[in-house]
Amino acid sequence: MTRDSKSEQQALNTAVMVLLDNSGSMCDQVNAQYKRYQIANPAAFALHHALFGMAGVKVSTAMFCRSSSIKEPVNIVCGFGSKPDSRAFNLRPMGGTPTHKALWYARAALLQQPESWKIILILTDGYPSSRPQCEIATKRCIKDGIEIAALGIDTQAVEQFWANSKVIHNVSNLPKAMFEVMERLKLGVAA
Repeated sequence: MTRDSKSEQQALNTAVMVLLDNSGSMCDQVNAQYKRYQIANPAAFALHHALFGMAGVKVSTAMFCRSSSIKEPVNIVCGFGSKPDSRAFNLRPMGGTPTHKALWYARAALLQQPESWKIILILTDGYPSSRPQCEIATKRCIKDGIEIAALGIDTQAVEQFWANSKVIHNVSNLPKAMFEVMERLKLGVAA
């Protein structure tokens, strides 16, 4: 649904947390030219940039992975109210997929925001490292009134956890799919 007037956009009053999977599988070859993260990272930047420019919307993006070489499993790429810098979205993937930790982080960050409509958008190519913990975190987010949408790159796992999900099998379709999921949330983001 596209918003027809600026007054409707100003009334959105929305906080969005984009969670980008930064696990090692995002380095898997998509084709001879690209790896998943080489399309996912710029797509997340484009979405963040588009949402950043919308009246009534605050957006933050974080990447998540589990690795012995990094201290924290969730790292902010661009915080709420900050203008995105494409260089910050150029992290090389490594480690596992602690989706539950990313959800807990996003929940805490969103609950601190004054906006009344809170959304988590997950972009992943793998199965969460802990199904039970992911289910618990998901239920708590929903109980707290946070909507969750997810995009799966070559994985149906997202359909097992989140009702508003979309699976893509060609990573080059990712940018369009991200905007379609946000459109389904009626944010008025044109695909």
